[in-house]
Amino acid sequence: MGFNDSGPNLLKVTPRSLPRTVGDFCVGLLLVFPLQASLMVGLPYLAMEQLTGAAHVRPIVLVVILAFYLFRVTHLTLNGEGIRFHRVLGSPRFLAWHKIRSVAPASRWEVVFRGWLWPLFPAREMSSSLTSLGHFRIQWDNGFCYFPPGESQAFQAFVFRHLASNS
Repeated sequence: MGFNDSGPNLLKVTPRSLPRTVGDFCVGLLLVFPLQASLMVGLPYLAMEQLTGAAHVRPIVLVVILAFYLFRVTHLTLNGEGIRFHRVLGSPRFLAWHKIRSVAPASRWEVVFRGWLWPLFPAREMSSSLTSLGHFRIQWDNGFCYFPPGESQAFQAFVFRHLASNS
C-alpha cells in the first residue's frame, strides 16, 4: 500500500523541541542528556582508547552523532492510510492505521526511561526533542515508539479520527 502525500486529508506534524517548563529543562538537559552522552559516547570512547592506547579514536564521537541524526525522526505525515515517520534510517518508517493498536499520552518518566534511556540505541524516542512532556506512545503489534507533536491537539484529533474509522 502506498502513501499519498497530497490532498486535504494530510497532516504534517513536527516535533516539539524546546522544554515546556523549568523542571522539564532540568530533566532533559541536566539529567538525561549527560547520561545519554556518557553512555553513547563516553564509554565507547574510553573503551577504544584503553584497547588501542591511541588518541585517534576521537572520531567515534562524530560517528555516534552522525548515527543519531540518521535515525532521528524529523517529522510525521499522517493521511488516510497511516503515519509516515520521516527519517533516513530506522523503523518504523510507515505504520498503516490497521496495524496501530493504540496512540496514547505518555508520562514524563515513561518517556525518560522507556523512550530515551532504554534501549539506548536506537532509542524509542528519536525526535531530538528536549522535552519529556507531551509525548504520545504509538503502539503496534511488534513494538512502540514515542513522539512529541508540536501541535498536540491537531495530532490527537487526526489520529483518533482515523483509528476509530479503522477499528
